[in-house]
Amino acid sequence: DQVSEFLVRATDKDKSIRRPALTFLAALDDPRISEFLVKRTRRSVASEQRHEAIFTMGVRANAKVLTRLHELLKAKDLKTRVHAAVATGKVGMADSISHLEKALKREKQDRVRSHLLRALVATCEDVATLEKNLGSVMKRRAELDLVVALYLVSNLDTTPALKKAIKRLLTNSNKNVR
Repeated sequence: DQVSEFLVRATDKDKSIRRPALTFLAALDDPRISEFLVKRTRRSVASEQRHEAIFTMGVRANAKVLTRLHELLKAKDLKTRVHAAVATGKVGMADSISHLEKALKREKQDRVRSHLLRALVATCEDVATLEKNLGSVMKRRAELDLVVALYLVSNLDTTPALKKAIKRLLTNSNKNVR
């Protein structure tokens, strides 16, 4: 059948064959696809193909892959964590909130934290949760953290606590943040 044919193409070493196959599969609703994508995120798979599978999980926005995406938020590889955060945000399910918060607390890399924060804002509608996480990121001194937090805050209804955090940033010594 057609799904089986495209699953084979999606493992091809040639990305010009593999990527269109993944794009085609992302649009279908077949349980074999989620299972295939989860298998393609194993460490034994080449990193480029692993990252493509993670990206496709986000495009499919299927809850069946959430458990694996949550696991990938803990990966040793920075790029894998970034892709997992982006995909989790695209799936946008409330089940991810606690996983994103935990990942945000333990993450050392500002690049990954910025994607985790974006995913949290895309996933969470609870103002108190967003305020708590945005506030904690705004207390950090990494420029990327501050710029991303400010951008995200600008798209939310501002509470008194967030306004206070923003005022603190206005006196930041980094001109790119100010």
